[in-house]
Order: sequence, then structure tokens, then C-alpha cells
Amino acid sequence: MKIKLKLLFILIPLFYNCSSSGENEIQTKEIDENVTPIVLQLITNIKSLNPKSWEKHGALLFYENDYLKFSVFETCSSNMQLYEYNNEGKISIVYHGRYYDENGEKFNPNNFDTDEYKANGFSYLEKYTYENGRVIERQVEERIFYYSYDEKGRVINVDQYESDGKYYYERFTYNYNNNEIESIKIDNLETGRSKLYTFEFDDKINPIYVLKTKFGLESIETCTGLDYNLVDGMIFKNNVLKLISNDNLIYSSNFEYDNNRYPIRASWIDFRLNDSNVENYFY
Repeated sequence: MKIKLKLLFILIPLFYNCSSSGENEIQTKEIDENVTPIVLQLITNIKSLNPKSWEKHGALLFYENDYLKFSVFETCSSNMQLYEYNNEGKISIVYHGRYYDENGEKFNPNNFDTDEYKANGFSYLEKYTYENGRVIERQVEERIFYYSYDEKGRVINVDQYESDGKYYYERFTYNYNNNEIESIKIDNLETGRSKLYTFEFDDKINPIYVLKTKFGLESIETCTGLDYNLVDGMIFKNNVLKLISNDNLIYSSNFEYDNNRYPIRASWIDFRLNDSNVENYFY
């Protein structure tokens, strides 16, 4: 599984219309997230202010009948995903592949041959297995991720099993404080080595977390700053402001927000990779 920059930690719905600004219009409806009703906005586009030469449209997410249908990420070598759902409206299968257009045209879901892609165009499948409404296994290529929960229904461990070699490779342990994630311990089950990462968050809405609560999304790699808001088995409720490893600050970010508490711009720095960017988020 991938975390932004592999966890150096080498360590987002739309009715496909355009707003007056030329970006996709905001989808709004009320949802009850445990206690406080919030306005649901589904992210559709992430655009870098410092794009690479091959970045023309940015990271794109497309929705059909109020469900996440496609995602295309130029920054991840034009990685593309097609999503399927179970009878409870949660993601069950993700078809991973790539999308290229020789003329550099923006991906158009209305002109895309989904059947052909499922038959011949995808590279590998990602399958979700549920029990009592919760993901307990996620299988991708030659590995399986097993989820464990505590009595409050919170993820406490995710174990990565290498099915080709038939061995457990890594365990993620999630630690909470006042019901909020505080740190993550990563144990390499081959070498016995461990890493501990601690976080500081804002109190605003992580757009990727919305995709988790609405569709059951457990993992996504956008190759943008939003990838710092998730790790294996965990998509954070809020946005990461600081990432610390062994008392060393390895990532920091600053956000601007709209009136509904969603980030609309982020500037971030990855100190380990000497990398930084500024990104705009559209809904």
C-alpha cells in the first residue's frame, strides 16, 4: 500500500457540470458525521501552481449518479481508477490502470468505453471484503491488508501480508487520544525495526475523508499534498499540519478554507525530500 512518498514515509462527485468559474460545481447535501451536520462537498480537481510539463488538467475525480466513478491522476503517471460498489453502496472493486490521450484532451467519462477497459485496459484489481459493514480485508496485486478494530469500532491494526511469499511484512498500529488519532507505529515484521510518527491536525475537513465516509474508500494515491492526510488503513478526519518522526519535523502545511471548512488551497513542504508545492482544490 502506498502512502505519500512511501511513508518517507514514502509517506479527490459531481454531476459533471461546470460552475461559473469553469470548474466543476459543488455538490452539497447534509450528512450527519456522528455529532455535527456538515455540508458534503465532493472533491473533483486538484491543480498545482507549479505543474510539471506533463500536467495539463491536474488530478481529476468524476462522479456518476452521486457515486465516485473514475479518478485520473496525471502526477501519478496518469494512473486511473474505475470504481464498483456492493449492494450497500460501498466500494467493492477498484480497477487500476492508466489513461493517456495523444492530444492531451481531458478525460471524458461519457466517451470512455468502460466495458473495454474492464476487459483489457486495467492493470490490476483491488478488492474489498466487508464484515458487519466494516472492511476486514483489502487485496491488491500480490498482497492482502487485514484490518483489526477495537470495541469502539476504530481501526487499531492493519497487517500487510505478502501472498506470493506467504509472510507478514508490516504492521501499522494506530494510537488514539480522546478518540482522535495521535500517532502511528510501523513495525517491519522482517527486520524487527519500528518507526513512530506523530501528527498535528487542523479542525477542518479532509476531502479524502469524505470519500471514505460516503463511499467506503480505504486507500488512494493522488500524488498531491492530500496524500499526507492518509496512511495504510487510515484516512484522517482532519488535515495534517505537521508530521513528526523521532522529534524531527519532516512535513508541514498551511491551508486556506472555504465557508464550509474545506481546504481550497494548500502550501506544503516535505523536508526529507526537499520538495514543496502549492495546490488549489475544487469541489
